[in-house]
Formats: sequence, C-alpha cells, structure tokens
Amino acid sequence: MTDDPYGALDQPTDAGAEVTPRPVAQPQPSAPPEPEPLGYQYQDANTDYAYGPPQQNSGAYGVPFYGQQPQPYAPMVQQPFYGRPLLEDLSAPDAPLRGANLVESYKRFWTRGLTFSGRASLAEYWWVFLIHAVGFAGFSMLSSAFEGGALGGLLGTVGVLYILAAVVPGIALGTRRLHDTDNSGLLQLINLVPWLGSIVMIILMAQGPKDAGKRYDKINQR
Repeated sequence: MTDDPYGALDQPTDAGAEVTPRPVAQPQPSAPPEPEPLGYQYQDANTDYAYGPPQQNSGAYGVPFYGQQPQPYAPMVQQPFYGRPLLEDLSAPDAPLRGANLVESYKRFWTRGLTFSGRASLAEYWWVFLIHAVGFAGFSMLSSAFEGGALGGLLGTVGVLYILAAVVPGIALGTRRLHDTDNSGLLQLINLVPWLGSIVMIILMAQGPKDAGKRYDKINQR
C-alpha cells in the first residue's frame, strides 16, 4: 500500500490480470473567435465615430493624437471643364442683323433702345453713327443761321430734347456692338477720357464680330 490514492489504479488487482491503460483525454477544439461587428462603432472618447471598423492610431473624429503624423491627402485631380455650346437665334430680339441698311439700323436704334443684352452688327452701329454725325452737323448750321430768332430757339430746344432721348439708346447700341466683339459694355467708360477715349472707342467699335460674343445673347444666359 502506498499513500498515493491513484496508485491503486496503476496496480493490477490480480497477478494474472491484464492492465488496461487509462484513456487519454483529447483536447477539445476551441470555438472560432466571433467576427468583429461592422457598422457604427462607439467605444470611448478616442474612438473614430464613423461607419465601419474603427481606424487605428487616430483620436476622436479621426483627429490624430498629439505628435502623430497625419495621413497625407490624395492629390486632387483637376477635371476638365466642358462648357455647353453657344447658341445663336437670329430671330431673337437681341440678335445682330448683318448687312443692315440705313433704315433698318435707325429703326433698331429706337426699338432696342433699352436692350443691353445681345449684339449689334457693324452696319447697325455705323449707320446710326453716320446719321447722327450728319444730322448734328446740319442741325448746328440751321441753329446758327436762325440764332436769336424764334425759329433758332425752337431748333435748339428740339436738338436738346433729341440728345436727351438718344442717350440711353446710344449706350445700349454701344453695349451691343462691344458684345459683338466679345468685349464688355463697360468699356464705354473710356469715353470719359478726353480725346484719347474717343479714339480708343472708334478702334473697338470698328472690330469685326467674334463667335465668343454669343455668350452675351440672352439665349445663352439662361
């Protein structure tokens, strides 16, 4: 006899009996780890509050910890800009009339007196310019011939009223003519420069039409 309580199990009860070995316990397979759940994550103040697995080594709202280098942003790729094609409607109320005659040009001067969009052709502008140049010269001679009389005073009054009435239509016509050359109507402010401004404006108004000037038409501004 021994003091080992398990020693009796190792000794046969009978001298002629066979010893049956004890079965060895087999290791049980461990359960697979549960997958990390996806979706909205919230653990503590240093967790990235975003959908998907939390980012490593980042603070709250994806802000890096102090002393940690931020991840570089991917360079932005500039996308090409494709503008829509410029339309042209020759029947529009602000479309230019190529090859307009004297009557058509003077009529458009008044009927489009408040139209600052669109374009005006070379003929539209220079026919009106010629009418005014010749008309003012002849009107000045008549006023001088009847100066001091009742007729001279009446002619002077009519001349002043005509000039006042033609100021706005003249600015509108100049604006449309500059649009036809792909220039802004604000360039008419050059006229405020004595002598030099008039020369520059004559050069600008004498330029031919440009396709890019269609952008000032109302049909292309919608």
